[in-house]
Amino acid sequence: MTDSKQAMCQMWGVCPGVYEAFERKAFKLWDAGIRNYGGKAIIEVLRYESVLRDGDIDFKINNNATSKIVRVFKSINPIEGVMFKTRERAGDTV
Repeated sequence: MTDSKQAMCQMWGVCPGVYEAFERKAFKLWDAGIRNYGGKAIIEVLRYESVLRDGDIDFKINNNATSKIVRVFKSINPIEGVMFKTRERAGDTV
Protein backbone atom coordinates (compact mmCIF):
# COMPACT_ATOMS: atom_id res chain seq x y z
CA MET A 1 0.00 0.00 0.00
CA THR A 2 1.33 3.41 -0.92
CA ASP A 3 1.93 6.08 1.69
CA SER A 4 -0.89 8.21 0.29
CA LYS A 5 -3.37 5.33 0.55
CA GLN A 6 -2.16 4.57 4.06
CA ALA A 7 -2.59 8.23 5.05
CA MET A 8 -6.11 8.42 3.59
CA CYS A 9 -7.14 5.21 5.37
CA GLN A 10 -5.73 6.51 8.63
CA MET A 11 -7.44 9.89 8.23
CA TRP A 12 -10.83 8.27 7.61
CA GLY A 13 -10.37 5.44 10.11
CA VAL A 14 -10.57 2.73 7.44
CA CYS A 15 -8.81 -0.63 7.82
CA PRO A 16 -6.13 -0.74 5.10
CA GLY A 17 -6.71 -4.44 4.40
CA VAL A 18 -10.43 -3.93 3.87
CA TYR A 19 -9.73 -0.90 1.68
CA GLU A 20 -7.31 -2.86 -0.52
CA ALA A 21 -9.83 -5.69 -0.96
CA PHE A 22 -12.53 -3.13 -1.83
CA GLU A 23 -10.22 -1.43 -4.31
CA ARG A 24 -9.40 -4.73 -6.07
CA LYS A 25 -13.12 -5.47 -6.53
CA ALA A 26 -13.86 -1.92 -7.70
CA PHE A 27 -11.10 -2.08 -10.34
CA LYS A 28 -12.40 -5.45 -11.57
CA LEU A 29 -15.81 -3.86 -12.05
CA TRP A 30 -14.29 -0.85 -13.82
CA ASP A 31 -12.23 -3.10 -16.11
CA ALA A 32 -15.42 -5.03 -16.95
CA GLY A 33 -17.01 -1.79 -18.18
CA ILE A 34 -19.20 -1.15 -15.12
CA ARG A 35 -19.64 2.60 -14.61
CA ASN A 36 -22.34 2.65 -11.91
CA TYR A 37 -22.19 0.41 -8.85
CA GLY A 38 -22.79 0.44 -5.11
CA GLY A 39 -20.04 0.33 -2.54
CA LYS A 40 -22.31 -1.60 -0.16
CA ALA A 41 -22.57 -4.42 -2.71
CA ILE A 42 -18.78 -4.78 -2.74
CA ILE A 43 -18.67 -4.88 1.07
CA GLU A 44 -21.30 -7.64 1.07
CA VAL A 45 -19.22 -9.63 -1.44
CA LEU A 46 -16.19 -9.25 0.83
CA ARG A 47 -18.27 -10.55 3.76
CA TYR A 48 -19.48 -13.51 1.69
CA GLU A 49 -15.97 -14.39 0.52
CA SER A 50 -14.64 -14.11 4.06
CA VAL A 51 -17.14 -16.72 5.27
CA LEU A 52 -16.31 -19.12 2.44
CA ARG A 53 -12.55 -18.64 2.74
CA ASP A 54 -12.09 -18.48 6.50
CA GLY A 55 -15.35 -19.73 7.95
CA ASP A 56 -15.47 -16.30 9.62
CA ILE A 57 -19.20 -15.70 9.93
CA ASP A 58 -18.53 -12.61 12.06
CA PHE A 59 -16.74 -10.54 9.40
CA LYS A 60 -16.29 -7.26 11.23
CA ILE A 61 -16.96 -4.19 9.16
CA ASN A 62 -19.44 -1.62 10.29
CA ASN A 63 -21.98 -0.68 7.63
CA ASN A 64 -21.18 2.96 8.39
CA ALA A 65 -17.63 2.34 7.15
CA THR A 66 -18.86 1.76 3.59
CA SER A 67 -19.28 5.45 2.80
CA LYS A 68 -15.83 6.18 4.24
CA ILE A 69 -14.25 3.46 2.08
CA VAL A 70 -16.02 4.79 -1.01
CA ARG A 71 -14.84 8.34 -0.26
CA VAL A 72 -11.24 7.17 0.15
CA PHE A 73 -11.50 5.29 -3.15
CA LYS A 74 -12.94 8.32 -4.93
CA SER A 75 -10.21 10.56 -3.51
CA ILE A 76 -7.37 8.26 -4.56
CA ASN A 77 -8.94 7.20 -7.88
CA PRO A 78 -10.92 10.18 -9.22
CA ILE A 79 -11.50 8.69 -12.68
CA GLU A 80 -12.74 5.27 -11.57
CA GLY A 81 -14.43 6.78 -8.51
CA VAL A 82 -17.22 8.20 -10.65
CA MET A 83 -18.90 4.77 -10.57
CA PHE A 84 -19.87 5.42 -6.93
CA LYS A 85 -22.39 8.09 -6.00
CA THR A 86 -22.10 9.82 -2.63
CA ARG A 87 -24.07 12.50 -0.86
CA GLU A 88 -22.54 15.66 0.49
CA ARG A 89 -22.07 15.46 4.23
CA ALA A 90 -21.33 18.21 6.72
CA GLY A 91 -17.67 18.11 7.63
CA ASP A 92 -16.48 16.04 4.66
CA THR A 93 -12.86 16.68 3.85
CA VAL A 94 -12.62 14.35 0.85
